Amino acid sequence: MEPQLPRHMIVPIKEWNRCCSSIPAWILVTENRTTLLTLPALPGCLALLGKGYAVTRLAELEMLHKAEIRYWGDIDQHGFEILASIRSHLKQTVSCLMDDATLLKCESEIGKEDVEATLPDKFVAEHLTEQERLLWKRCADQHLRLEQEHIPSGVAHPVLRTTCNPSK
Repeated sequence: MEPQLPRHMIVPIKEWNRCCSSIPAWILVTENRTTLLTLPALPGCLALLGKGYAVTRLAELEMLHKAEIRYWGDIDQHGFEILASIRSHLKQTVSCLMDDATLLKCESEIGKEDVEATLPDKFVAEHLTEQERLLWKRCADQHLRLEQEHIPSGVAHPVLRTTCNPSK
């Protein structure tokens, strides 16, 4: 039996690439630390911290280029920009809990923010699906923000275990 990785660890990218040869069933990248540290058990999943716009550094992990990747970020203008960023490097990345259904279920948690775009609209649009583009524009136009850590576990955990899990 292969030894289990620790639940939390920090490893330099060069060391990871040298030591890690097996690919988990799927990868879940979260935008922030709170969400990462409160994830439920997700068999076959390796969860990684994206750290906002630094998420593109994950493309340096060789195994990610062959893995099924789910990205869970905030439902806001910057969350979709970050999704576009990771997808520009890891094209197989699929968004998770960044949709109209999640927004609707968490209506009482939606905040407002008036921010400027960080990335060019053309770049972001090129790296989002049609549904993601529509929600990204709506968030930008209406200044909507649903931070991932404000999504109740009763909403997030069932989706993480089923819809986001490619082995289900």
